[in-house]
Amino acid sequence: MDAQANLEEKEGPMAGLLVKIDPNMIQTSVTFSCTRVKEANMDDYKELAWTMKYLRGTLYLPPLLEMDSSGSIQWWVDGAFAVHENMKSYTGGMMSLGKGAAYATSTWQKLHTKSSTEAELVTMDDVMPQIIWTRNFLEAANDR
Repeated sequence: MDAQANLEEKEGPMAGLLVKIDPNMIQTSVTFSCTRVKEANMDDYKELAWTMKYLRGTLYLPPLLEMDSSGSIQWWVDGAFAVHENMKSYTGGMMSLGKGAAYATSTWQKLHTKSSTEAELVTMDDVMPQIIWTRNFLEAANDR
């Protein structure tokens, strides 16, 4: 088995495990490694080892998700321009109600953009439907 197949074999099940353990971790090293790594090198194995060590050490910790006293929803949205060899940009977004990520997303952009400004606009267009849906859902829940 070559090094790349070995790395992919270990990372695939890890992403599913992270959903149950720590949703905030999904958007970090595992997602990035799974999409970026074409040929595994020593740094990729070190990152995988660090992630596995983190998972083993936090397996029984509950996810931290709390709403602060203000009741406000905060969103962080960011785009990264041309981060992949195919020049595709990346969209990331996270929603918090105070502590922890109640929602997080990290995806390739479906459009090829020509500048970082354009990548940021596509990022907002990608995440805005979820922002609006969440606002409408919470407003409807408060009306009941």
